[in-house]
Amino acid sequence: MEWAGGACCGGDPAATASTGVKKKPSSCLKEVEKIKQKREERRAAHAALREQLDQEYDTTVPNWEFGAMIRSVYNCTLTVCPVQPACD
Repeated sequence: MEWAGGACCGGDPAATASTGVKKKPSSCLKEVEKIKQKREERRAAHAALREQLDQEYDTTVPNWEFGAMIRSVYNCTLTVCPVQPACD
C-alpha cells in the first residue's frame, strides 16, 4: 500500500525522505498540538495561582484551604460603616 509521496503504514521511511515531498500535517495532528498547547497554558496558570496562594497563606497548616474559604466568606459579608463625627 503506497501513497504517491512515499510509504504508508510500516513501509520504508527512506522512500518518503528520498522523494523530498513534505506532507501537510493532518487535522488530527493539529488538534493534538492545540490540546497540548492549551494543557501547558493551564498548567502554567495553575502553577502561578498555586504560588500566589502559597505566599498569601501558611500552607503548612493542614486545613489552610478551609481557613481561606472561611476568611473569604467572612470578608464578603462584612459591612463597614464609616464613623460619623459627633455634632456638638
